[in-house]
Formats: sequence, structure tokens, C-alpha cells
Amino acid sequence: MIAEALDETMAAIEIRMKTKVRKGYQQDNRIDGIVDWRATGSKICVPFWLALKAEALHLADRTSEALEAIREAQALAERSEERW
Repeated sequence: MIAEALDETMAAIEIRMKTKVRKGYQQDNRIDGIVDWRATGSKICVPFWLALKAEALHLADRTSEALEAIREAQALAERSEERW
């Protein structure tokens, strides 16, 4: 039951992020829903969300910020040993 709720939440955030990118939504730190996810206190899946953020930033021609998100995701994955 918890896993299903987590999957649904992750899917909803991913859909919202991609919709915002397609509409040209580029407000800092809100492009991907990571702020909302981290506000819950959750640390799981953050490298995954940062990878999605990097993709969205790249599509928005914000390459340097995309690379920053990738570096953050790599650092978090190394510390947590979380892999996707």
C-alpha cells in the first residue's frame, strides 16, 4: 500500500514537471516539484528527481543548471548508494 502511494506520488510529480516544461514554465526550483518532495522530509528518490530536473533544464536551454543538477544527483547517490 505504501509502495503504491509512493509510485502514484512520483508519477504525479513527474507528469506535473513535464507539463510545466512543455508550457515553458521556468521559475527556479519549481520546474520539477523537488521542492515539494523535499518539503515532506523524504530523501528517497531525490537523485531520480534531480535527473528529471536536469532533463527539463536542458530542454529549457539552461544547460549549466542542468549540469549542476546532475552533479548534485551524483553526490547524493554516492552518499546514499541509491541506484536506479
